[in-house]
Amino acid sequence: MKKIAGLFVLICLASNNAFSEVVVESTSCGDDMFRTQVEMNFSVTNFQKVYSEMTKMFERTDYDLTKTSMPDPKFKVLFESLKRPESEAERLKKAWLSHSYTMLERLDYSPTIGPRNNTQFLKWAKGPKSALSFCTVYIQIYGKIKDDDVEALKKALEGFVNPPVLNVSLDSRGGSVDAGIEIGRIIRKHYGSANISNHLYSGLLREVIKEGKAGNAEKAKALKQQFINLSVALGVPKDKVNSARYHANRRSVCYSACALIYAGGISRLPNLGNLGVHQHFFSDSLLQELTVEEGIAQLRTATKKIERYFNDLDISQGFLQLALSTNADTMHILSKREHQVLLPHAVIEYANVIPKKRDEHIRTLLRTTNNAFVDASRKYGNDADFRQIIEFVYKEASKHKEAFRWAQFEDYYLTTGQYYQGL
Repeated sequence: MKKIAGLFVLICLASNNAFSEVVVESTSCGDDMFRTQVEMNFSVTNFQKVYSEMTKMFERTDYDLTKTSMPDPKFKVLFESLKRPESEAERLKKAWLSHSYTMLERLDYSPTIGPRNNTQFLKWAKGPKSALSFCTVYIQIYGKIKDDDVEALKKALEGFVNPPVLNVSLDSRGGSVDAGIEIGRIIRKHYGSANISNHLYSGLLREVIKEGKAGNAEKAKALKQQFINLSVALGVPKDKVNSARYHANRRSVCYSACALIYAGGISRLPNLGNLGVHQHFFSDSLLQELTVEEGIAQLRTATKKIERYFNDLDISQGFLQLALSTNADTMHILSKREHQVLLPHAVIEYANVIPKKRDEHIRTLLRTTNNAFVDASRKYGNDADFRQIIEFVYKEASKHKEAFRWAQFEDYYLTTGQYYQGL
């Protein structure tokens, strides 16, 4: 899920008039598995018994690990019988979380993975630097598509041990064909989802209304100016910039070169936005620098480049033909049916493989980590330092990175795409 902190970042960018076309909204790195295990460990007096019983439960053929949200009655009875008083559990957990191991300590165990402080370790284990973290980066792309946007997107994907998945929101009237193709390829390479929406636009609009209703005139005025600046950057007609009715009914758009980006998604959700295509063309200033032969040759080259891109992504050439048959000075807005036929909401091979494999890998992940906890408790004993237990599990789990990768994949957008496709 997107974090509200992302909106704060976007508003700060807008307040400085730094209307970047590629903005990282937030980053999510999957489930906080080890923190959950810490909670369980200090909640009971004998976690070895708990994990042993969970192993039996997971081995049952009638127990679906991907759908059963509550454990069976036998496990619940065992867990309740081993529970510590809440105050004691909280005290032990806080003491463990605050502990930092030092080289001077004469202990049988000293951390070998991640930060020495336990709280920092848990944060690290869920972050982009951990070998077991497979993150999703949420990106907003808006305004004119430029060549610089390719590098901005690549930069946003740096710093991850494992390549992150992309979720891209689009609101653009077009721009560079080359940039659109390159960004689309990056999205596909990162198993990305594309949707037509603008969280900055809608977020600022809500903030303006909120502060106005609260009577905060100065703050509302400042936010309104930011919103006006953004509206201009999005191509809102000058006579509509101050129109509350226009903004209340405005839809995000993905036109021209933006459609090339959108095509790169393994799922493509228009939401309430419009997807539009037309012939690619040169600006008047650029065309003046070219001879007739050069202009014709370059447009043919651009068409061939788009054709290769669509072939590589297995996109219907009918989508390209629809664009080529629409004059450059107009825009063809795809109908619901055209979208379903020419640019399916979920790419079939991804939609028919990933969700099922994700369920399979969730089962593998849960069984693997649970068995590792059982093995660790047997090896080190119930009184072992829990950091030692966790690091043993971390090393064992690292042997199953493929399971972690796909178990953490957010398949909501693929399954939603399949739903759109069936409407």
